[in-house]
Amino acid sequence: MIHWPSKRSADAHIDYDLYWTDKLDVGDSILTSTWSMPSASTSLTFVDGGFISPVTKVFLTGGISGEAYILQNAITTVFGSSFTRQASVLVKD
Repeated sequence: MIHWPSKRSADAHIDYDLYWTDKLDVGDSILTSTWSMPSASTSLTFVDGGFISPVTKVFLTGGISGEAYILQNAITTVFGSSFTRQASVLVKD
């Protein structure tokens, strides 16, 4: 699991990246990227997400100070491979 730097404020819109270079074969690239939270959260919100291969990005807002959240990113590649990674972020005020 990847541990991102703390989100400094619940009000801030922060973006986080995942790098997939280690999973992509030469000539392969990301075709789709889907973000989710394995444990449903009503306080941390996905604002937007996207990718420019080999990097996926998610924009977050909200969260409760002192709480850690786990996010999951699933990708599929042009060559047909599928990969999933998890990352955690702690909200601090």
